Amino acid sequence: MHKVQVLIYRLQTQNTTVTRLSRSVDDAHAEVNQLKNERDNLDADIKQHEDFVNSNLNASGDRKAVGDALPGLKDRLASLDDQLQQAQKEESTAQSSCSPRGPSSIVSRLNSTVSKKALRRTTTRPPKIRSSADRSPDMPIFEVVLMGWRDPI
Repeated sequence: MHKVQVLIYRLQTQNTTVTRLSRSVDDAHAEVNQLKNERDNLDADIKQHEDFVNSNLNASGDRKAVGDALPGLKDRLASLDDQLQQAQKEESTAQSSCSPRGPSSIVSRLNSTVSKKALRRTTTRPPKIRSSADRSPDMPIFEVVLMGWRDPI
């Protein structure tokens, strides 16, 4: 029983790590998407400003005022490009930490080990059958299998 408890503890620790890394990937991905959207909107604004400046239908004073704003917009676009590149690097780093050789495979191996040990132990005495209603949605399956098992008195 002690070995199973140690394995469960390890599994819970690894599961926490995987959850944290997954959240990190999700956050990095969201930041990349937000920066891409912001960049696309700014790029469209710059094109609109350039079209306004190049149009002869607008007054020259208006064209000059809009034209004076263009360098600031282009600087902001360059800054967004740098931020986007950095965010993409961070996203790639986060994704590589969740690669098949990363923590998630450790969790799979530990889950498999715990399942085998639980199955070996329950072959001598089957656990109480529990309905899926007894299990909370975020409770891993291995806890459902083990929570019905008791040591003989």
